[in-house]
Amino acid sequence: LHPHTEKHLHCLKDCDSITVDPHKSGYVPYPAGSLCYRDQRMRYLITWTSPVINRTKEESIGIYGVEGSKPGAAAVATFLSQDAIGLHQKGYGLLLGQATFSCTKIYCHWATMSTKEDNFIVTPFNMLPAEKFCPSEVEDQKQEIRTLIVEKTNDQIVKSEKALELIKILGSDLMINTFACNFK
Repeated sequence: LHPHTEKHLHCLKDCDSITVDPHKSGYVPYPAGSLCYRDQRMRYLITWTSPVINRTKEESIGIYGVEGSKPGAAAVATFLSQDAIGLHQKGYGLLLGQATFSCTKIYCHWATMSTKEDNFIVTPFNMLPAEKFCPSEVEDQKQEIRTLIVEKTNDQIVKSEKALELIKILGSDLMINTFACNFK
């Protein structure tokens, strides 16, 4: 993982609440998700009661959440997906790894598509590291990406320590590629 990502994952232990959204990378229906609190009293901040949800005096988990209730199918879909695909390196690990790798390659193609000679410009929403830290080296970094990633096969990329290090530097938040394309 990118050091920035590792740092943030390490900080999860200090959070007051964490949302879990398996509908994003878990490939399950949207309503699947949870809001986890360190202090259970925080659930009262978003308590939602309704005669439709809570017909008795007994407390129901359905009243704690932003939407008030969740269909059972989403929870079952999450369980079945995790059971069928597996929460290990050859299951979701492989699926998410391949998705991340593919998105990174697509990002690299888009980020390096335009050159100084072209009559158009492609600007990625996620800036290249050189844009953040040394703008004068953007073109050099684009060429390095072309040479180490864009022009290579997947096998060549994964066998190249230099390419993998560059991918690590590019970051892990490339799953959603957003770009602006314009004429100069």
